[in-house]
Amino acid sequence: MNSEKEKLLIEKKQSNRNITLLAIIIALVIAVVIIYYFRYKEKARHNADLSLSNSRMEQEIKERKIAESELRNSEEKYRLLFRKTPVGIVQFNDKHIITAVNERFIQIFGLKNKSIIGQDIYTVIPQKQFDTIEANSDPGKDIIAKSELKVNTPGGEVFASISYKSYADQTGTSIEKGGILIIEDITERKVAEAQLAAYNAASDNIIEMMPESIFLLDSKANYIFAQIPGINIKERNTYIGKNMREMLRSEEHT
Repeated sequence: MNSEKEKLLIEKKQSNRNITLLAIIIALVIAVVIIYYFRYKEKARHNADLSLSNSRMEQEIKERKIAESELRNSEEKYRLLFRKTPVGIVQFNDKHIITAVNERFIQIFGLKNKSIIGQDIYTVIPQKQFDTIEANSDPGKDIIAKSELKVNTPGGEVFASISYKSYADQTGTSIEKGGILIIEDITERKVAEAQLAAYNAASDNIIEMMPESIFLLDSKANYIFAQIPGINIKERNTYIGKNMREMLRSEEHT
């Protein structure tokens, strides 16, 4: 009897040990599963972050390439415009040293090559004339100074219409200062104006010496010019703006 009780007691203890061992195994399995689960989630989150970071990096690279391409295109257009524009362009720094010049500028001033780069602007435009131009410009304001000058060049006198703009651009921590001159050759126009003025003066002299009266009328028969021998300019000007028909009718009635 006692042996059976002892046997049952032993079996019970063994059963309790098995249950405890099983519980420990289950707990370990659960712990391992939980650890792997969180590791998986962490890895998935890391991969997601990495994928997002790569995606952003690819987008930034794409945008940077687009910006670089647009910049290259803009620079190429600027270089083409700078080279082929019909007006002369010269750029110089704050020491008045020439840093860039286009082909038309070389042609206007009769220069053979671009050897003036590195020289000061006074080699092309006398300092007194240049100082007058520069005095009308303000780098802090969007003001373009304009003037007309007669400049002596190796090819002769050149009448030039000059537009000048000073600038101050910040590049990083430094500020680049200088100016740009845009020059148009107006020599032909000035010669034509002088010839026209001389022709008008000669015409006026001829008209003054003519013994007959000369009148010019507009489409409504109003006097726009009157040349009458024997009367002064003030008296002649009394005709200007008056109607010929009305004046003739008035004279008929008197």
